[in-house]
Amino acid sequence: MQSIYRFRKANVGLFLRVAQQGIGNIKLKSLKLWRNNRSTPPVVEWVNHAFNLIFPSQDSISRGAIQYRPFVATKASETVAGVSMHAILDEKPKNSNDYNNSDDSDEEEALLPTDIRQLEADRIIEIIQQTRAYKPDAKIAVLVRARSHLTALVTEIR
Repeated sequence: MQSIYRFRKANVGLFLRVAQQGIGNIKLKSLKLWRNNRSTPPVVEWVNHAFNLIFPSQDSISRGAIQYRPFVATKASETVAGVSMHAILDEKPKNSNDYNNSDDSDEEEALLPTDIRQLEADRIIEIIQQTRAYKPDAKIAVLVRARSHLTALVTEIR
């Protein structure tokens, strides 16, 4: 399930091959991890649903693809827990003075990468400020992927 490390050049197919064929003459026993001890039930349920739709339907050594294996949350449920999506569209809004729209065409113009990153940073700051106002003692982490505008904001409210 750690195929997220593919961006670090990890090859899931190697793990699948070793699980199936062993290492040399050593046969291995595969363990299926199913417990999530970090996240609350609503988060685990969301991930189970979303990732089941995204991952391939079966393992493939040659493609380095792995089927999603669902997890069960072991952490107690909290009153304020779940997943929120905050979309940033890659297009300039119509009739907006913010981006100097002088073109009257009906087509949307793509934002520059710097515009997208600024919108993303502004939205993250807004979410952090709202979280601090609601729960001053909340633990907040911003996770980013190097050389990409892919960002995840994680808040833990206790």
